[in-house]
Amino acid sequence: MSQPTLWNANYLKAWSANFMLYFSFMLVTPLLPLYLSEVFGATKDQTGLVLSGYALTALLVRPFSGFLVDSFQRKRVLLVCYGLFALLF
Repeated sequence: MSQPTLWNANYLKAWSANFMLYFSFMLVTPLLPLYLSEVFGATKDQTGLVLSGYALTALLVRPFSGFLVDSFQRKRVLLVCYGLFALLF
């Protein structure tokens, strides 16, 4: 009995989508303080509050995202989340 290959077209599509998502997230994290201070004139305290809110929100959403993935179709949840990510950023 042969096992299906891992490196198929669907896997590569999911991999590239996740890579682009996390790459953009990792670009936002270090550039957000610069953007806040230069464009909006935010102080260091305000920038710290925004970044801590960003991190806190990410921590609070994770348990619910796990519940959603277990409760609904994974592909649908993934596509909705990608759409929200693109819309919000």
